[in-house]
Amino acid sequence: MKKKIVEWLIAVAIVVGLFLIFGRVGWWETHYTITGRVTAIEADKVVVTTNDGNVWSFIGDGYNVEDVVEVTMWTNGTDLNRYDDEIEAVKKIA
Repeated sequence: MKKKIVEWLIAVAIVVGLFLIFGRVGWWETHYTITGRVTAIEADKVVVTTNDGNVWSFIGDGYNVEDVVEVTMWTNGTDLNRYDDEIEAVKKIA
């Protein structure tokens, strides 16, 4: 009986571990970070221009023009179309 419980717990631990591993891999496949510079602030709208020239905006405060930010993006499930991606997080890095 004790052996069956241990085997069951091991099986559950393996399933949970696999779920966590594959779930994290899925996150990496649909998220990426970009670096940009705050180029404008219009009321609470912050405009960021990335190094490749794309312009993104988000609602936020505590940012100044010329701040360098790291933006975490979600691909929205469309890897080939970058222009429907969504900003998930922004972190000031300089």
